[in-house]
Amino acid sequence: MLPITRADAQTYDNAKVHKPAISASEPYGAVARLRRCLPRQRVGALLLLMLLVGTLWLGPFWRPAGGLNARVLERAHRPMRPRPADTAAVDVGVADVLVDDVLAGEVEAADDGGPDDGGQQAAPGGEGGYGEETVRTIWHDRRDRVIEAIRHAWKGYKQWAWGYDELQPLSRTGSTWFDLGLTIVDSLDTLWLAGLSAEFSEAREWVAEQLRLDNDREVNVFEVTIRVLGGLLSAHHLTQDGVFLDKARDLGDRLMGAFSSHTPIPYASVNLRTRTGIRAHFAGGASSTSEVTTLQLEFAYLSALTGDPKYGNAARAVMDHIERLPKYQGLVPIFIRCDAARMESFRNA
Repeated sequence: MLPITRADAQTYDNAKVHKPAISASEPYGAVARLRRCLPRQRVGALLLLMLLVGTLWLGPFWRPAGGLNARVLERAHRPMRPRPADTAAVDVGVADVLVDDVLAGEVEAADDGGPDDGGQQAAPGGEGGYGEETVRTIWHDRRDRVIEAIRHAWKGYKQWAWGYDELQPLSRTGSTWFDLGLTIVDSLDTLWLAGLSAEFSEAREWVAEQLRLDNDREVNVFEVTIRVLGGLLSAHHLTQDGVFLDKARDLGDRLMGAFSSHTPIPYASVNLRTRTGIRAHFAGGASSTSEVTTLQLEFAYLSALTGDPKYGNAARAVMDHIERLPKYQGLVPIFIRCDAARMESFRNA
C-alpha cells in the first residue's frame, strides 16, 4: 500500500471543498436529490405503518382504567357471602354477575353474533348498548357451554381413571404420579364455581374418605404444594368446610420435612410418610429457584387459617435468603443448592 503524503491529503481536501454542487435545475441533479430524499420518506412511511398496525393489533386488548379488572379486584376484597352448609346447594351465579355488569354499562358488550354465540345477533338497545334479553342469552349460553365441557371432562375421568392422578384419554387409563388423586383435588374449586354440586360432592367424599397423605412415596414439593395443598385451601376458602382444612394442615406438616436442609432453601422432594427431604435427582441435587420461590402463597395462607406461623415463616425465609444473595444484572440462575444455598447456573449445576 502506497503512503499518502501531506500534498496528497491537501489535494483531496481541496477537491472536497471545491466540488461543484449539483443543480436542481438539471435533470441529473433533480434525480440525485430525489434519490437522497427517498430513504427518509421510506423511513417515515414505515414508522407510520408500524404505528397504524400496532394500534389496530393492540386496540382489542386495551381496557380503560377502572374497567372489568379493577372491578374484579375490588370485588375480591369484599367479604364473602355465607355459603350453605349443604354442598348440594351450590349457587354461585358468576355469569349473572357478568351480565349485570354488561347491562349496567360497565363492560363493553361487543359481539359479532358469530357461530360461537349460537348465531344470535346482539340487538342494539338503549344508548349504545344491547338488548337485555339478548345479552343474558349470550352470557348464559357461553356459561352453559363451559359447564358442559367441565362435566364432560369429569365424566371421562370418573369412568376411566377415578382416584388416579391423571386420565390418559387415548388409552382410557389412569396414571399415577404422586398417588394423591391430583385431578380430584385440583378440580374442587372449579367444580364449586361451575355450580356442579353433584360432582363436587363426589370429589369431597373422596377427599374425606380416600385421600391418603401418609404414602411411602417421594413427591415433588412444588407440584404437591400448588396442586394438592392449593386445591385443599381453595376448597376450604370457598366452602368453609373443615374437612379440607384438616387435610391441608396434615399435608403441610408433611411438606415441612423438605425444610430440613442446613439452609432456608428446601429440598426438591419429600417423602410424605417419613417427612424426609430428598435432593433432586438432577442438576447435582440442586433445587429449582422458581420452585422454591413459588411456595409462599399456600404456606402463608395455611398459617393464616391455622394460626400456626411455622408454615409461612419457612416459606418467607426462602425469599429473604434469596434477596441477600448476589444477583447477575438483577437475574438469578435457575438452580440453587439447598446445602450451601449457592446459586448455580444450569451449566455449573
